[in-house]
Amino acid sequence: MTYGELKETMRAYLARTSSAFEGDAGLDLLGVAINGAKLWAMRKHDFEFARTEAVIKNFDYAEGGLLSSALPLHSTDARIKVKTIESAYLPFTDGLSFFPARVISKAAFVEERKRAFASILPSQANPGQFLSTSGISLVRHGDRLFISPADSATLGAEKFELRMDVVAFPKDYKDDTDTDFFLEFCHDFIRVRTLFELNLYLQEDDRLPVSSAALTDSWRSMLQWDSTLTDGDSDDYNLD
Repeated sequence: MTYGELKETMRAYLARTSSAFEGDAGLDLLGVAINGAKLWAMRKHDFEFARTEAVIKNFDYAEGGLLSSALPLHSTDARIKVKTIESAYLPFTDGLSFFPARVISKAAFVEERKRAFASILPSQANPGQFLSTSGISLVRHGDRLFISPADSATLGAEKFELRMDVVAFPKDYKDDTDTDFFLEFCHDFIRVRTLFELNLYLQEDDRLPVSSAALTDSWRSMLQWDSTLTDGDSDDYNLD
């Protein structure tokens, strides 16, 4: 199903024309509601089809970089909106191969450093030996990322390519031909959740009935489908 087909389906189901969902300055409230339904689902769950590989080019080992500058690793698409960093990869000094680095929040990073320095004084030891005891980490603080310990000798360059496995927010639907895994496999949930989202923009007399049971059932069905994408994998092909 495409975005355009979904809108036509919704209008037919509700027996309303496009003008019924038109806000000020021609704002397409039905489109806003559909995209809102997808955003709600993405905030609640990390879907398998939302997992992808990302890269931040010219990442500065000392200054770090912005997560919002991440690009798809294997395409020329525009920047992606990262929800979660699942893994990070830093280059060896040859710049050709990569090794995994730990991903940690700044809050957890600070607590870890507090424990490392709890029993020493600044004059007693070289702080660097305590900073490197847990290996190299990618630390996230909001949109800012940085490496610890920041050592260009270890990474082989002052700027390098940071690669990541991430969960990314899918792009909003704009053109009628747009589609993604939500419309391909989960349009039943999107339809019902869209009704709920639409009610946020409609006058009380125009609001639509929404079945809580249908919303719950379609959500559970979608999560069950998503879990089978990985839980159903098996290396056992023995048919005996």
